[in-house]
Amino acid sequence: MMEQSDNRMTDAIYNRYGSAALNGTADTLGMADTQLNHRIGCTWEAAGQVKASNELTLADAGKLYEAVYRANSPYLGTGVARDKFTELADPGTWIFSSVLKQEADALGMSVTDRNAFAAKMWGAFKPGGYANAAEGATCNESGCTALLMRTTGGGMVSLPYRSFNGVETERKYVYGAFIDGAIDCGLGSSTDCSQESAAMFPAVQASMAELLRPHLKSALASFMPQRAGN
Repeated sequence: MMEQSDNRMTDAIYNRYGSAALNGTADTLGMADTQLNHRIGCTWEAAGQVKASNELTLADAGKLYEAVYRANSPYLGTGVARDKFTELADPGTWIFSSVLKQEADALGMSVTDRNAFAAKMWGAFKPGGYANAAEGATCNESGCTALLMRTTGGGMVSLPYRSFNGVETERKYVYGAFIDGAIDCGLGSSTDCSQESAAMFPAVQASMAELLRPHLKSALASFMPQRAGN
């Protein structure tokens, strides 16, 4: 359910621990704008569910990753539990490949050195999204004329840095992006939203990559002989 979205697996966690425990964990982490009100993938009209939307903000998602990967007293510790969290997540480093190449080329870094830098990057990432009928849309068995699409992604990425004296360290960054909007599926009665839907996550990916551009540039520059220590 972390690398690949799976409502059944998420529902198993929900059934095992219950909404009170899950919401309590969010509260413990300072995720004040997060609330699980009903089962993931189920309408709030289902029996026993609170008739309110599930809520999660990018800021709260960032607090989760910060809590797990912070240097002092990480929430899951530094052993098996955190390792499993990282293993189950998508590394997400591929998100930054294009920006990494652009900035490395601008610095005159060789392909070999760029690949060596990229190999030292690591992280944890989770995308997700929903699509529902937009207000005023006409729907049938093949789809809707307009959709309300929510596409998001976020995580933590670790970048290598080299000091002036050649000592390598890492710096961790939390990132994320969110797109929420009504998408017209075409002219008239068209219900084919496949092209519009396919364009959503690349837009989120590009936004996340741009967020990290200055940090990638700085990290890459620290490995250049004439700029070491920057």
